[in-house]
Formats: sequence, C-alpha cells, structure tokens
Amino acid sequence: MILSTEEAASELLSLYLSSDNVSNCTLSTEDGTVLYAVYTEHTPKTVTQVRNEHGEVIASMEWRKTLSDRVTVGANKPVALSDWMKKSVIPFLSDISFVDDSQRSYKWKGYAVGQSLELHASDTKKPIAFFHKRRRVPNTEPPAWTEPKLIMDSRAKQIQDTVVISFLFLEKNRRIFERTSQNAADVRTLPLNVAGTGYRAHDGGIGV
Repeated sequence: MILSTEEAASELLSLYLSSDNVSNCTLSTEDGTVLYAVYTEHTPKTVTQVRNEHGEVIASMEWRKTLSDRVTVGANKPVALSDWMKKSVIPFLSDISFVDDSQRSYKWKGYAVGQSLELHASDTKKPIAFFHKRRRVPNTEPPAWTEPKLIMDSRAKQIQDTVVISFLFLEKNRRIFERTSQNAADVRTLPLNVAGTGYRAHDGGIGV
C-alpha cells in the first residue's frame, strides 16, 4: 500500500513495534527513538496503558470479559470503546469511525479477520496511516521476519497520538476476533471422535 506517489518519504513517519504483542511493546522511529510505550497489567483488572516519550500516560484501556471495554484518553472520563470508536451499522462492512477534537471524521478500515488496518480521513482520498504486519521473509534460513510497523503521513501526524492509541486498541481486538474465528474453525474440522472429547482448539491447533 502506497499513501501517495507525490509524497516524499521524509514526510512519512514509521513507528516500529518492538514486538508483535500490541499490548506490551514500544513504538520507535527508524533511528531507535522510543515515542510510545505500551504496558499491560493484570492486578486485578486487566489494563493497558500507553505512555508518550515523556513517560506520561496518554491513554488506557480496561479490558472486560462481559461488559464493554472502557477507554480513557488523556484527562477525559472513561467511556466504552464502542462509544469512542463506532463500528459500521452496515452488515459485513469492517469500518470503525471516530472524530477528532475539531470534529473531523476518520475511518479505520480492515477491522476484520485476515485484514490489515488502514486509516482514512474524510478530507483525503488515500489512506493517511496503515499497518504493516509482521511477515516471514521468503527463502531465509534460519527464518527471518519483517518488523511490524505503523506508517503515518503528514495528515495523520496532525492527530498522531489519537492514531497510535486507536490503532493499538483496535488491533488488539481485531486479533482477539481473529483467534476466536480460527479456534471455531478448528473445532468444526475435528473428527467426531475428537470433537466430543476433552480436546479443544488452542492457538491454531489442537491442545489439551
């Protein structure tokens, strides 16, 4: 995916994830400068915090099993993630919408199993940010992998913190949906004499 053929590479900001775990990682520039750090604690609630380069908490997410997850952005009060990021009401359309402080509209596309998130603004024709997943490099031994990275153009950098925060929380949820779908598919393909036993699908395979 190319944001714009006219756009100079120097105008793009690439943030490299230190690991493929979006709940516990850092996001750094190409020269290694850490701009964001993501931590998740489980005592007793499961809460993910996003800190900026100054160590300030700019957002947090409380992950809840039965109720809607709650997000806190800056000094704002906690709200349901579904109130901050609104899913499309059109069936089978994997879009998530939100507005910035200036009431400009944005839409994350690719919020579905097997897809990659990319951000669109209502006042632009091309995506202003997109995620490159971690992928295996072909024909490498031992196996080598590309670094996962979030890329933003100059338009996305106007709301950089919001782009990073929303990406991290949505990508975590997208992966949960993806794993759930994979586990369900595993169960459907099990032989009858296995599906009815104590075996269960686990991490894309069959585990005990």
